[in-house]
Amino acid sequence: MNPYQQGIKLAEEYDKCLSAYYDALEQAGENFADRLPGKYDSRAKAINDYMALLCECHDEYLKQWNALENKESKVRKSVKSTADLSEFDSGLSTRDMRVFASEPCLETVEISPAVLKQVRQINPPKPDEVQMTADLVGHTLSEGKENGYYPQSWKWKILENGVSNLKITNVQESSSTRYVVTVSMRVSSDTRAYDAKALVSYVLGDISDWQIEFVQSQGLDIVKTHRYDDCVKCYITRSLIGRGLDAENNCEIALEVAGRELNCLGEWVTFCRIVPPHQSTRISYNDTDFRVDYIERP
Repeated sequence: MNPYQQGIKLAEEYDKCLSAYYDALEQAGENFADRLPGKYDSRAKAINDYMALLCECHDEYLKQWNALENKESKVRKSVKSTADLSEFDSGLSTRDMRVFASEPCLETVEISPAVLKQVRQINPPKPDEVQMTADLVGHTLSEGKENGYYPQSWKWKILENGVSNLKITNVQESSSTRYVVTVSMRVSSDTRAYDAKALVSYVLGDISDWQIEFVQSQGLDIVKTHRYDDCVKCYITRSLIGRGLDAENNCEIALEVAGRELNCLGEWVTFCRIVPPHQSTRISYNDTDFRVDYIERP
């Protein structure tokens, strides 16, 4: 067999390996679809198992592809002249020049229609209070009040182990694809906690289980510890340099002071300021009346 014929033969083997691989992927999907829904109660688990089968198939044919590349390398080393090598490359160039496919991943793989159809028949259980407690980590809440202490831009990020005592208080929607509930819970960090009410909206995806679509705050109330009440003194100043409400922090940690003040229109409006350690901060330039609602760590 001359070098050109060797190249053609090897090209056919490369093409055959690729074709067999894609046929095997399709067959793996059909075989897996026949097992669904079976005992699965999780769409995500079914898809993970399907992807594992595709990866096993990939590994098997990648070995065959690597063997062909080794074979090609040996031929190149055995040819006796550049003319023979040119003839070999000419024959080899008749193959499909694609390299072997990368390992299948969920972001790029085209899921078998048969598998997708069967996965949609799996009905994962709706999330309970324990699952919601875990799912809420990383989501954010606004203060959720019309006349709250914080600006619209303020938000509370729920941390790991930052949700406790979560209770479902009302189910607003419960269908095959949506689950919307209101909950009460306590959210906390190392320095403070809030009693919170929120609407939690879940959706069920084609290849995923119930996932939070969004969380909407319906009100956060700070948990008052009263540990720092004696650390800050608030008072109205009237002097030549200006009039207003000041807060004086007499301890070595920054503290948040929040309350209500009476403005010049006779309306009670909220205030909230961080007062640095051992410093005074101007809360506002109103000098009529005020009340402090809490003093806590930021």
